[in-house]
Amino acid sequence: MNIDRIQTALGLRFRQYARDRLFLVLLVYLPVMYVGLISQMTPSVDLPVRVSVGMLTLELMRPMGQINGVVMTAAASVFITGIVGLFTMFRSRDADRRLVRTGFGSTNLVVSRIGLLLLVSVVATAFGTGVLLFSVWPNHLGQFVFGVIVLAVTYGFVGLAVGQTVDRLAGLYVMLFVPMLDIAVFQNPTFIRGDPPTWMTVLPSYHAMQVVLDAAFGGGARLLNVELAVVVLGLAGLLAGTTFHRAGVIHT
Repeated sequence: MNIDRIQTALGLRFRQYARDRLFLVLLVYLPVMYVGLISQMTPSVDLPVRVSVGMLTLELMRPMGQINGVVMTAAASVFITGIVGLFTMFRSRDADRRLVRTGFGSTNLVVSRIGLLLLVSVVATAFGTGVLLFSVWPNHLGQFVFGVIVLAVTYGFVGLAVGQTVDRLAGLYVMLFVPMLDIAVFQNPTFIRGDPPTWMTVLPSYHAMQVVLDAAFGGGARLLNVELAVVVLGLAGLLAGTTFHRAGVIHT
């Protein structure tokens, strides 16, 4: 692994997106629309949120606008990072193979990919959280940001895998609808009340969203949820790596 090559590849890829008007529009537009306007347009009613407080799981009443703001902060970051993961594959699939053949190194290439997703997730989370803070201040801001970043990178890996597997249109549909259903519906306390059905607890966002909600409204994230969210992140990374290998980007 060559650090200089990784830094060069990461810098080139990030500058490419920094010059992309669509990416910049998404980076600014989605947090404002998802987090700002949706939370402001939500009816002024209180709804129960299941959160961890110490060793207990309690239902606390919170304004619906605050709940939607927190959920949509995660959804916006996930959408942006997932789309970057998806379109990174379409934009540079052939270039990646040429780089590997010329000695760039598949490990350097993969690490630069991971670095790009992490960087984009941090930037997207910063924008979304900045908008959120105008209406909601999470009880544990650091844990909240951590949970959103883990969730965003997880779906960034999913975007990489989808981009290696299907065509552009199908991939766009997958990354538009799957994260939105997973996060904005199935993990949203305004839709799901009480104990979620078992199948919802195995969705990619479940444990990371528990971290986000506990950090925002409760007494802080439970260690088990943090650990399981990181495990899901690792599995998503393994999925992306497997599709890289099958596509011929990684050589063993």
